[in-house]
Amino acid sequence: NVKYVLRYVDEYKDQDASLVGSLAHLATIDDHVTHDIHYNVDVTESITVSLSVFNVTDEDPPQAALDLNYDPLTHNAFGRMIKLGVMYKPF
Repeated sequence: NVKYVLRYVDEYKDQDASLVGSLAHLATIDDHVTHDIHYNVDVTESITVSLSVFNVTDEDPPQAALDLNYDPLTHNAFGRMIKLGVMYKPF
């Protein structure tokens, strides 16, 4: 089983009224695209192995005028993450 996920967040306006002067260019937060791939395989009847790669292209979140320099409610700053899982189901 293979699954591909594309996440697209369109650009949006920052509602912070204080974005003037040198921060005016951050009044609009840029659009953002990430790609995820998930692979699951049944090795035996009782063992399943899964591999996931999140944010395959290692995209940074767009810059925003916030303490973390990005919008943590909308974007993720972790970058590329790889997850390996093994599930055992006893008979």
